Amino acid sequence: MKKYLIHLESKSDITLFPDSQKIFGWLISKIYKDNEESDVTKLVNDIFEKNVKCMISNVLPKEYIPLSKEWLIKILSEKIEDEARKKKIYEKIKKIDFIKKIDLKSLINVSVNLVEDDKNLVKFDKYLTKNQSYIQKFRLDEQYYNLPGLLNKAYTVPVIEIINQNTKEPVKEFMIMIKTDSPVIIKWLEKNKDICIEEFLGSKGTQGYNIFMRKGITFEEEDEYKSKNDLYLNMGMLLPEYIIYNKSYIDLYMSDRKSFEITEKIKKVIGFINSGSLICSEKEVFEIGKNIKNKYNIVHKNAIIFGNSYLESFDIENFGGGNGE
Repeated sequence: MKKYLIHLESKSDITLFPDSQKIFGWLISKIYKDNEESDVTKLVNDIFEKNVKCMISNVLPKEYIPLSKEWLIKILSEKIEDEARKKKIYEKIKKIDFIKKIDLKSLINVSVNLVEDDKNLVKFDKYLTKNQSYIQKFRLDEQYYNLPGLLNKAYTVPVIEIINQNTKEPVKEFMIMIKTDSPVIIKWLEKNKDICIEEFLGSKGTQGYNIFMRKGITFEEEDEYKSKNDLYLNMGMLLPEYIIYNKSYIDLYMSDRKSFEITEKIKKVIGFINSGSLICSEKEVFEIGKNIKNKYNIVHKNAIIFGNSYLESFDIENFGGGNGE
């Protein structure tokens, strides 16, 4: 098994950071350009059948991980009896979307910065916050379609920024994590290790949004430690197969599957386990998630909905190694 990091730099406003399912589709489209259609079809089927292993993360801030807020609130609340101080901690944790492993380790160990002194709690700023704002746009339909009499329309575009609370600057460096044993995927990753190229990751690329510069791909050695608690931090959109629900800390994300409406009038949604969730499972890490057939895709009959998101072993005692230490 090999682990790779795809390094990205944002070059435009971002309306939506791509999740692991979208990155899987992007990766397959890239591989398709270098391979026969039959080989790509076999790769997708092998991933679906779990004949090959592949885990992919969301686009994440470089050297940061998503925070499991529910879990952290529970851990710290158990160590503090004063309700007023619990409320202060809760208000601080609500603001934290991403954090470095080494800083999370200090929170796990009930650091002085966050717990023992309320003044240090207020000053604590070693984290990232996701902010959303809106830009107002106007579509001049009369001019666009060259049809006099059409009404011009006003609409808003959501813009997402991830702000470093220490520097107060927006984060520009991002990463995608991939772990796989697929020779086809590994070949593409190795071939593109030193290539820098502009990528449109998401919709509205033609309007100047969601543009990233791919700045190389690196191979990363695995962490040496193993989880003693069968806990894994979810880094993408997970479709679960083998998890222990009553020992997990789960945040659900409901995705509107518009493709379902091609054949049915009733709107359908699909639920993923969101990034930042803590997953408890006794299974091997590649067995925890699953993929499902997308029978509503009328373009590709073998299309799948990718649910094997990137999971990282979460050992409370040893957590802090790897990225961001």
